Amino acid sequence: MSAPWVGCTPFGNLLPQEVHKVLTNDSLHQGRIIVVGDVHGCCDELEQLLKQCRFRQGLDNLVLAGDLVNKGPKSREVIETARRLGAHSVRGNHDDRALAVLQARKRGDQSDVKAFDSKWDWLDALTPEDEDYLQQLPFTLSIPSHRVAVVHAGLVPSRPLPEQRLSDMYKMRDVIPASTSGNPVDGWEASDKRGLAGGQPWGSAWKGPDHVFFGHDAKRGLQHHPHATGLDTGCCYGRQLTGAILPPASTTPLRPQEPGACLSASGDREGQSSVASGTPTREHLGIKLLSVPAAQVYEQPKEPKPA
Repeated sequence: MSAPWVGCTPFGNLLPQEVHKVLTNDSLHQGRIIVVGDVHGCCDELEQLLKQCRFRQGLDNLVLAGDLVNKGPKSREVIETARRLGAHSVRGNHDDRALAVLQARKRGDQSDVKAFDSKWDWLDALTPEDEDYLQQLPFTLSIPSHRVAVVHAGLVPSRPLPEQRLSDMYKMRDVIPASTSGNPVDGWEASDKRGLAGGQPWGSAWKGPDHVFFGHDAKRGLQHHPHATGLDTGCCYGRQLTGAILPPASTTPLRPQEPGACLSASGDREGQSSVASGTPTREHLGIKLLSVPAAQVYEQPKEPKPA
């Protein structure tokens, strides 16, 4: 089956060079891997979190779960900090929207009225290097040495990685049985809404083959599913910024997968269950969680629309 996208992202941007990027040992430093939830322009809190976990530039690896920008006060600074520290990141829906707004502002496209709101003025300070950093953010990162992956919002269980929809990967929150959505094929369908009939947090249905770190769902906060960990703890809403600290690859007891093998399993939910025993848990990975408080409330959370 061909990839379910053609030429551009959901907000009409060019696709990055790698939609699904694999971080092999050659592209990682030898130290720890620190995965951080949605930063949303909260640069001071990001720096405080890295200070608290004693991040060592050039030795440790910083991985961001997307939505680097918007809501908080320092979106441009977050991008600059990520670039300066050599951080890897996936693309969030706010990152993709920011790129689309940037292009509209460059064109003077008045048809996108919201693109000229003052909340987007930080885009005018971006350098070409900042823009390229955003442009090349992949939708997923896979780390074979630890058998983990990072995505902004989620992945549909039982669906091979090349067949995951771009919009699902940075907008979904729940999964519902495919039969409920009118799809005759057994399995799951993604939903960006919570509480639909038969729905559940997607992470609770995820069986592997990799342990997945994700963000996007601040309302639920820190999510502890057996094989998926949600790290969006609502820093921009005055709560916390959270990171998961993984030990160096040299100390993990897990057998690495071959590059490209991550998230490549296909089959139905029963087929996924057969690999569950080999899917790492937080305990297998030796993960430590660390949070720092937000300095203030930067934005009030919106009330969810009725399902």
